[in-house]
Amino acid sequence: MEGSKSLSATGKYPWLIYNHCKGGSRVIQTFCTKTSTDSFQIELKSFPELQKNKVVSCSQGWLLLSDNDNVLHYSIWNPTASESIDLPRLVRSKDNKPIITSYLLSSAPSDPNCLILLFPNNHPVIIYCRPGDEQWAEFNYEESTRSRSESLELEKDDYYILNNPVSCNGKIYAGSSCNRDLVLINVDKSSNIHSVSLFSEVGWDWYHSHSNRLNTFLVESGDQLFSIKLCIDGSEVNQDTLVIEVDVFNFVTNSWEKVRSGNGWAIFLGSEYSVSCPIPPDLEEEFGSYIYFTKPKDETLYSYRIEDETLTQYLPCPNLPKPWHLLPTWIMPPVDDDHNHRELDIIHQQQEFEEEENSISGEAKEGNLCDMPSDIIGLIAGNLSFVDYINFRCVNRLCASSARTNNSFSPCLVFSERSEGVFSFVDSNMKAKYSVPIPDKLRDYTIRYSKENWLLMDKDTSLFAFNPLNNETIQLPDTPHYGLAISSFISTSLPSSSDSLAIGLVYMRSIVYAYIIKGPGDEDEEWCDVELENDPSFQPCFSAPVFYLGSFYYIGKDGRLGVVLVQDDGEVDWRVLDKPRPPCKHFRQHFLAECDGGLLSVFLGHKGNRGWIRIFKLNPSGLEEWEEISTLGCYSLYLSRSSSFAAIEERPNMANRIYFPRFYQDDLVYYSLNTKKYHSVGREDSLANLFGTRMPMFCAWIAPTTRYKNASI
Repeated sequence: MEGSKSLSATGKYPWLIYNHCKGGSRVIQTFCTKTSTDSFQIELKSFPELQKNKVVSCSQGWLLLSDNDNVLHYSIWNPTASESIDLPRLVRSKDNKPIITSYLLSSAPSDPNCLILLFPNNHPVIIYCRPGDEQWAEFNYEESTRSRSESLELEKDDYYILNNPVSCNGKIYAGSSCNRDLVLINVDKSSNIHSVSLFSEVGWDWYHSHSNRLNTFLVESGDQLFSIKLCIDGSEVNQDTLVIEVDVFNFVTNSWEKVRSGNGWAIFLGSEYSVSCPIPPDLEEEFGSYIYFTKPKDETLYSYRIEDETLTQYLPCPNLPKPWHLLPTWIMPPVDDDHNHRELDIIHQQQEFEEEENSISGEAKEGNLCDMPSDIIGLIAGNLSFVDYINFRCVNRLCASSARTNNSFSPCLVFSERSEGVFSFVDSNMKAKYSVPIPDKLRDYTIRYSKENWLLMDKDTSLFAFNPLNNETIQLPDTPHYGLAISSFISTSLPSSSDSLAIGLVYMRSIVYAYIIKGPGDEDEEWCDVELENDPSFQPCFSAPVFYLGSFYYIGKDGRLGVVLVQDDGEVDWRVLDKPRPPCKHFRQHFLAECDGGLLSVFLGHKGNRGWIRIFKLNPSGLEEWEEISTLGCYSLYLSRSSSFAAIEERPNMANRIYFPRFYQDDLVYYSLNTKKYHSVGREDSLANLFGTRMPMFCAWIAPTTRYKNASI
């Protein structure tokens, strides 16, 4: 049943609005807001003001509305106070019709400095007015930005276009169409725009070209200005978030600085505009330091926690009426003025990580552990989980030396917690976690691939192989740099091996660049780059490739396979296979993994609030057909973007599972092929889906062994 014409809660948190039709052309709205970590308040309403209008900007409880039927008509509306202000009609000829893509309501209309600004993407102009004006004014900034356009070497017909406007500390800023600049829009005392000026250039971060889509947001939060970049892989509909970067602008140095932790504010990103709100101290653990966003044609609500770089997904409206519009909209009710503002902690320089020294210099003063024979101590160590084994070795020198066995352990998920300066390991077999410090030189590096104990990490063109179990690093030759980052890596063996073959691929529609190196740990070796012809319809996804039967297999976004074959004479061949055909459709994620001598593909999706998983094995006879399987036997799969593999499980209760780089609360999540349900390690109850689980953005599975090289303790 539809509720009243006002919202039941104001002044606290934003509402997420889903517009959908109900009989004919009538539009109703589902309003949803967060009330706790996993709870949402939902109200169904029908506001006449939203029947034919789209919300394009928001300020202090007021909404800027654009008429869907008449793009030249705008109004301002306060849903709490039920007030509405019509704006002058925008008059334009057919030959000079602006395509408005960015909007700004700078403040509440009661503010004498309030401005409404429209930014077309086809003309270098700002169209603006004040509440009560009889007509719109226009400022052409083509001449003001000419020198910047020339320095960027824009084509003659390509304008330097402003977008993504934001009001902060009484001033108006905007981004640019090239996603690089912060521009100040200068307004005089009469609220007329008289010029625009380049305020700061935003440099490209190395990972931006890892993705095929970059969404940039400028957001005001607590009198501070933030730039948030979402690096996206995927189509307009099926998108996967690869990297989220948060910067804050330092108005003293006129520069952007990384944000590693926050305090007291939450940010909500929207397709038209973004909002923020203060969080009461007692709710900071649930709400603070998070960035919330949605994706096109996706009911999921995503939240990114700044401190630990984890991404959580929710399904706030499981029974959302259909059809609903492409993207929901955030609206921010008026915020109480008495909230105490607390500035975010900005990391100006990376702090030195202070490692706690383990007490290993002396013998144990209590207990009888050190009185045991070393072979008995080694036997004890051989029956521990990996995380307990690491902790056991830190007890004293006797435990460290006695525990040097060649046992294998259950795979572990390793992920970086850069705000804490550590790598964390979580054992897939039990609720156990262990952390080791990140070497200073690798603090800004990102995990891209893993092989047994080793991680391959990169920053721009710089590459390191790092073994977090014994702190050994191998600097690899820099990759070639043509303004493009390598989207995936794979190696045939450990980086310390002289016969290892590593390959990295860059995709440019009709061209594939393959970077190949033999013996990557050899200082005399260099990357060899090969340009290969590609089927433009094949778009590889950002999941780990697999070395199978002497070739490197990559899976595309549509489920097709691409193969790289490196001949003994160095000749390189790239093919997109016509067969096998994609085994299923309408999936959200997919992975490749080798298992028991065969190549597997795993597809994930959900229907409503229920998740599904399907597994296929490549028919070894001709390799031209996928065959669906329902069991892994004595194996389990460990899947992630950086690494996917199968492992034989010695314990029957650990077999026939698919582990994901996700946590439910603090426990790893897996899918059991026996129960056909999601579970978390250490819990007997099941999960209906992956909603409510969180994923580290930079992580990989490793298959740890206790073969330590040059280890000391």
